[in-house]
Amino acid sequence: MKIKRKIGILFLIVSLIFLFKKTNFNITGNFINNYFQRTFLFQHFLGLVLLVISMILLTSNTKKSLEAIIVPTGVKKANIKRGKKAGENYNVYKRQYFIISGAPEEPLKKSGRALIYHELRKYGIKPLQMNIEGKSRDSLENVIYSLKKLRKNTKKISFVSSPWHVKKFKYIIEKAKQEGYVPKDLEVEYITTNQNIKDTLYGILALIKEKYKLRKGIDYALKHKTGKIGNLIKKLINWF
Repeated sequence: MKIKRKIGILFLIVSLIFLFKKTNFNITGNFINNYFQRTFLFQHFLGLVLLVISMILLTSNTKKSLEAIIVPTGVKKANIKRGKKAGENYNVYKRQYFIISGAPEEPLKKSGRALIYHELRKYGIKPLQMNIEGKSRDSLENVIYSLKKLRKNTKKISFVSSPWHVKKFKYIIEKAKQEGYVPKDLEVEYITTNQNIKDTLYGILALIKEKYKLRKGIDYALKHKTGKIGNLIKKLINWF
């Protein structure tokens, strides 16, 4: 890819030289004058051809680069918010696709995955543009299992969630890059929805819990689940 880019830059420079190089036609004699005019036209034609080739070479990597938008499941209201926000950030020209991440806890038609799917469909996103990751039961697994669903040539991903949930994803991604679970050159962005007081309170406690869970590394955290504590915290907050 780097060689292709270098060739593209070289062709761009040569094309600009051909296009903007001045030619003097103050030459007597029809034959000579016509010869130089034809040479001038050929020079510009060649310059345009090289310019087009350079643009193709320099933009080919961008065209092949895909962007995944990862939408984790949560409670019903959160699923609707996340699906809507993901749809609002859809750009057909970027060849985006979506990964809906979360294990089914209800019948499929009533599940968080189905809610997000139907929200995305409202924005013209086709089923073939969506992948389902159906194993993860917490944020760490959202990251680990969703990355396994990435399509070839994906260089950039985005997570959609509430601000404090996003902070948790950022922390997990940093740890995952340090420990080799995530490629260091993978570009990660975050798209945030709005959140209420309950979301904020739960998000703060969940981030503290996640940092504690990851204190001994990702391998340890994957083997020692703390889901019961997280569910208890969520129930207490929802009760208020």
